[in-house]
Amino acid sequence: MSKVMTAQRLHDGIVVFWRDGEWTESVLDATPLDEAAVEMAMAEGRADQAENLVIDVGLIDVQLQADKPVPTRRRERLRALGPSVRADLVRAQDMEI
Repeated sequence: MSKVMTAQRLHDGIVVFWRDGEWTESVLDATPLDEAAVEMAMAEGRADQAENLVIDVGLIDVQLQADKPVPTRRRERLRALGPSVRADLVRAQDMEI
């Protein structure tokens, strides 16, 4: 089973996925990692976390479907889809921080 690295972008909280040295908002664009690539990717993810670009860097299990990574756990599939509430109902967007 392959894995992809995921995190949340710090400035807006959007879930992001690792793609060849950068973060993307789509899990379908993420780079599937084998065991050999996990440590290198995680080191880069931890470096981005140390620079306050992302938080909660981690790995999720994926299955390749039509050469695209699809999360195996329901929780991760929901995270990949984005917020499950209407954006106009979110209180934080009305606040100045």
